[in-house]
Amino acid sequence: MTAPASVTVAAGRDGFNRAGIAALIGLGILFAAAFTLLSAFGTELNPGRNGGSHGLSVAATGYSGIVALAAATSQGGKVGRDEAALAGAGLLVLTPDVNSDGAEIKRLIDGRRGAPTLIVLPKHLTAPLPLKPHWAQRVAPLGGQAAAMPLRRLLPRLAIVEGAIPDGAALVGIDYPDLRLAAPGDARSLAPTSGLDPVLVGPQERIVIGWTAAKNLYVLADPDLIDNQGIAKLANAQAAVRLLVALADGRPGGIVFDVTLHGFGRSQSLLRTAFEPPFLALTLALLVTGALAAWAGAARFGTPPAPPRAIAFGKRALVDNAASLIRMGRREAAMAARYAGLMRDAAAARLRAPSGLTGAGLDDWLARRGGGGDYAALAAAATAATGRTDALAAARALFRWQETIA
Repeated sequence: MTAPASVTVAAGRDGFNRAGIAALIGLGILFAAAFTLLSAFGTELNPGRNGGSHGLSVAATGYSGIVALAAATSQGGKVGRDEAALAGAGLLVLTPDVNSDGAEIKRLIDGRRGAPTLIVLPKHLTAPLPLKPHWAQRVAPLGGQAAAMPLRRLLPRLAIVEGAIPDGAALVGIDYPDLRLAAPGDARSLAPTSGLDPVLVGPQERIVIGWTAAKNLYVLADPDLIDNQGIAKLANAQAAVRLLVALADGRPGGIVFDVTLHGFGRSQSLLRTAFEPPFLALTLALLVTGALAAWAGAARFGTPPAPPRAIAFGKRALVDNAASLIRMGRREAAMAARYAGLMRDAAAARLRAPSGLTGAGLDDWLARRGGGGDYAALAAAATAATGRTDALAAARALFRWQETIA
């Protein structure tokens, strides 16, 4: 058998590379900060290009185009991710799909407190394209009953009429005579029995946009008037923008397209609050404090203080000289008896013995305390010491007694 090779480590070299450790710590801090920010603001960083029918979607059935056009008007336009933006909008545009929660729609409208809201009913059943998920493909037309389903709580009489308006027919505003739009293909309208006042009508007074005073609520039967495919032509885009501006009627807050119904709302959390004013200043102060504390722990400021000496300069020499004199004079045995008296006095002081006790009386008092052994026997052994070895053994026994007596 051969002996295993010995492993040697060069003296003076660290086991880890300091630059590598610093890089790992820096990457850890960076990834932790990125995770924290994504957890707090992840929904806002989501572009929303999932082929859906909402204000962030670039699909044919999305509304990102009309949002951009509305933003360029004097009224202003944007998407709304939180309840404050939705409640304060001059005109709120809701674009529910067939799976939208009717109770949530009602809650959003109730929060408007009489401010106008436009609900765009769904028309198409779509699915994202496999290779281009931000686009959508039409699977089938959505039936009239299914399209009206999200508003059953608000408008139980709502009904949709399919294909009653010819393609390209003129749609005219009742209270807005200058407002004219061209009907899209397979245009839909609201049934007269829906209980809505006409706002935008087609041939034979077919209601394309209806209004109810109960909630100041507008209902658009056909989304192709304002979605991305509907505003592909310049004339249609201009007319769609004029329609929204007319419904907003100059109210402050602008035209806001809701995206919370599609899962892109701004979530409220303690983590998010920490990174928003006015708490952002406190968060930054805590981060700076933590960074300074880490710096102070990693690098020392100034020269490190030297630890105090067990025996101060000069005193050690005195102790050594005294011990040498005792050793040279062979007085170790004679010093043992005096050391016994010193230990007795130290124990009496620590245990607060009565001040009048001395000699045998003090010995009896210490004997009654218990623990540590018999002082009289230890003192006798120290007195009887005849050499350095006996004296050292007696001194050690006396020291242990002084430490353990209770």
